[in-house]
Amino acid sequence: MSVINNIFLGQFHERLQCLGCRKTTHSFPTFTTLLVPIKSTDDYQYLYHLLNLYCHRETVDRKCERCQHTKSWKKTTFWRLPEVLIISLSRFSDQRRKINKHVDYPIKSLDMTKYVTYPDKTRHVYNLYAIACHIGNLNMGHHYAITKINGDWVELNDDHIEYINRDDDIVTPHAYILFYLRKGTGCCPPQTPSH
Repeated sequence: MSVINNIFLGQFHERLQCLGCRKTTHSFPTFTTLLVPIKSTDDYQYLYHLLNLYCHRETVDRKCERCQHTKSWKKTTFWRLPEVLIISLSRFSDQRRKINKHVDYPIKSLDMTKYVTYPDKTRHVYNLYAIACHIGNLNMGHHYAITKINGDWVELNDDHIEYINRDDDIVTPHAYILFYLRKGTGCCPPQTPSH
């Protein structure tokens, strides 16, 4: 595996079991960005709750090749998580409307361990180090970033740079892509150049 893949590439563990004959199939597709749907009904949402829904077992219409039964259950977890975990909050609905709901997400110690099915004892705990933000709608809007530089949180908005001291300004309702770094890895968040 290349260095880039080792840092950014993860693997799902998708299980599909026929509700008739109980035949189970496993697949392991790869991903670089985890697209997490946001519920359009709840004003306040927590990232852990959205991950629980993402990894929840569901019934799907799938015709079994063995017994021809038309229903199966499907469950998606993770076989491998990357060193840099990129989570995209799916803020645009099928009706091409933006979902402007607040999602609360951990700044420190996002624990993904319970969502991983690979049989080892590794803990998969991440710290947030950058956020891509969007204000506006599908047709028009503005992007800016919040990132951790030299241990300080900084908002980068066009030519405006502002240091952030409050957690409420880091956990923003404008967040749509979260960048997490696994604890104990060799990767580093951005640093300012030394002179």
